[in-house]
Amino acid sequence: MSYPRLSGHCESHTIPASVATYNYFDQNVLSKALSYLKKNNADLVKGDLIMFESKSDMHSDRTAVYDGDEIMYLHYDSFIPHQSGGYLPKIFSVIKDKVPIHYWEDVSSEGKHVQGLRNQVIWFDHRNYLDECLNNMKYCQIENSRFAAFTTFTYEGKVYRIIYDYTELFSNNISKATILTADVVYDNAVLSSKDIDKDTFEILSKENVTRILAFFRGFLRPEPDVSLFLHTCNAYGRLDNTIFLWCQ
Repeated sequence: MSYPRLSGHCESHTIPASVATYNYFDQNVLSKALSYLKKNNADLVKGDLIMFESKSDMHSDRTAVYDGDEIMYLHYDSFIPHQSGGYLPKIFSVIKDKVPIHYWEDVSSEGKHVQGLRNQVIWFDHRNYLDECLNNMKYCQIENSRFAAFTTFTYEGKVYRIIYDYTELFSNNISKATILTADVVYDNAVLSSKDIDKDTFEILSKENVTRILAFFRGFLRPEPDVSLFLHTCNAYGRLDNTIFLWCQ
């Protein structure tokens, strides 16, 4: 079966504790898991998640991912809280190769659970669409009557949206926010929760709208490789054809 799966979501495979005990620092664990799955003729497809039943003091999700040839551990970094679970290696990108944005999402609805990753982190290389993104930047109301700073780009005839979740800046009352772009520098910018409508997320001054769009433009600057996004965010939730720019 080809990647991504026609179902639009990855599958998961369980490794019994009797086969291998999860150990992030032991590559032999992954070899044992792969041998077990192949011996049992598991329907393995690139991007499928591997769940270990064994308990471990490190990384409570105990999850790995199949790259098409081998099994890989998820990644863990200090800038992403470990209680959110591990995130995928960069080789797993959304949108490209028609991989759905929510391909690895952990979904529970109407009493049904589709196993995925608890972490909301996804990867996407937006560099080829940077000019389009910079030209299409807007600030206005979107779904649910909420305001957003966003941009759009087209990939293989389908329009996608990138939202910059500026609500974190206001909710945390950041007293200093510095962003350097090609044409503007904002330093010691005070962003107060009083400057945003808590229900609609509307920014209540034109000056701060301009400031936020400058932040957004700066965060969209080209990176050396694929960039980190979220498939869902706390403020806006889950939106169709939308990814959220990670800028924590």
